[in-house]
Amino acid sequence: MDATSSPAHHGGHATESSPSGFDVPETPGIDGIWTSGVHLPRWVANTGLIALALLVASGMFVHAARGILFTPDAAATAFFTALAERDTAPANGIRTDLITDDTYQPPADPTVETVHPITPDLALVVVGFDLAGTRWRTELTAARTHFWGPWTITPPSSRVTITWPPHTTGLLATVNGTALQAGERLLPGVYTVGTAEHDTFTAAGEVPLVVSGTAESVTVAPPITPRTDLAPRLSTLVDTYLDDCAAGAGDEATVVPGCPLRLEAGLPWPEHISWRIDAYPELALTIGELKALEVTTLTPGRATATFEQDGEAKTHSIALSPGGWVELTAGRMVWHRDNLAYVSE
Repeated sequence: MDATSSPAHHGGHATESSPSGFDVPETPGIDGIWTSGVHLPRWVANTGLIALALLVASGMFVHAARGILFTPDAAATAFFTALAERDTAPANGIRTDLITDDTYQPPADPTVETVHPITPDLALVVVGFDLAGTRWRTELTAARTHFWGPWTITPPSSRVTITWPPHTTGLLATVNGTALQAGERLLPGVYTVGTAEHDTFTAAGEVPLVVSGTAESVTVAPPITPRTDLAPRLSTLVDTYLDDCAAGAGDEATVVPGCPLRLEAGLPWPEHISWRIDAYPELALTIGELKALEVTTLTPGRATATFEQDGEAKTHSIALSPGGWVELTAGRMVWHRDNLAYVSE
């Protein structure tokens, strides 16, 4: 066997010549690893293996953490936590600012009951919660924009409809002391509804409004009453009218239109008639079915006529209950009675 074809011995390991004349690297033992034809020391190889293991482990951890933190039920729970903490983060078309008042009561004891996956990025979450002494159940829509994105909740809400007595205009409701426009939406909770300042009416108290978010709309009727300063103005207007009426009632030429001071004493026709007001009526304004402000007589007034009839002096008394209804025009009070209108000074 010649030198060109016989095996060579070097360090106890055999080598062979490559066709190109270059030596083929030997297969490594535990001292190193081959990468792209380069022989790496053991410590570099171990470091690479550890890094690879850490990368795999971190991916598994992130995937597990994502399963815990970014889930539809976690998003639903976070939503109710935000309500409890009065978080006013904006939401499309919903008055989130109204949950900051101390009178606002958020839902209590929210519990995720079921999660219904629809697609990988869409799910329905059924949540039960306590509100105003009742256990409610609502269905929340949870969605995400991509696989690694967070789940977000479409906030449940209800549109508020506020009803007022007939023929009333210009009234504005308040929720927790803040004006609420008709048709606005509220998040779940208990709110306090009243009435804003008005030139004719005032709030007759406040009422709770329970919004569960399970219905498209909720209706509330805030109690109102005529402003207390209107009744004295009405009394002044009516008293002045009765005084003018009494002054002109005895003379056909000066009689006040619509004057209730009329004498029906029979024949012969009485003469030298004069009227006096013995007592003015005690009046109040009430919210009516036919008119916004109707005049109610609490205590009738009284007027007395003195006259002569067939040569004999006589007297006759009548009760005074004016009736009618009232409106305010440019700050002036107008009292309507028997198709006639009397305006305050």
